[in-house]
Amino acid sequence: MNNVHLLRGARTKKKRMKKKYKEQEDDEESRLLHMKIIGSKMMKHEIEMPKKKEEELKPFEMQNKYKGPKEVITNYEKINEDDMDIKLNEIHKLTNSPNEGDNLSFAIPMCAPYSAIQTHKYKIKLVPGNTKKGKVADSCISYFLKNATNEKEKELIKNISMDELGNCIIANCTPDLKELKELSKNNFVQKGRKK
Repeated sequence: MNNVHLLRGARTKKKRMKKKYKEQEDDEESRLLHMKIIGSKMMKHEIEMPKKKEEELKPFEMQNKYKGPKEVITNYEKINEDDMDIKLNEIHKLTNSPNEGDNLSFAIPMCAPYSAIQTHKYKIKLVPGNTKKGKVADSCISYFLKNATNEKEKELIKNISMDELGNCIIANCTPDLKELKELSKNNFVQKGRKK
């Protein structure tokens, strides 16, 4: 470390540090250990990258080397087909548009790109805006209740909690509903001057 070229003023700074902290610097290793514990960064001239020889590499470091495709295939875990069928059956119980004879247990709110949910029965397009999440959630619930076809669906929609719906709604949005636009247009016309 002594043969490292120091920047201007760094040599005198190092001398002053040695003079000031000479009782603390008994050995270099303990000082470095204390600096690591404290979380202090090392000075640029003190940094030395330790070089490892291939002999010193540990077995787990050797595993990070490139593997051929045959080795990868042999290490691949076998999938249990029965477990996979059970999991897929549970997923297939979810439906995006319930039919008349379906036994419905609950409704799950979600937020997704509009193109992904176009086949869903209950959907609302959210556009950028400055409406609060609670108000958006309330207008969504009221819109769904208005368009629900049977009592079971209405009951399930009412059971959706506002917290759950508010958590899945994106921030800074407004629902893009034709009914809301018509209401706002009517309010605007009413505020105008009467002739």
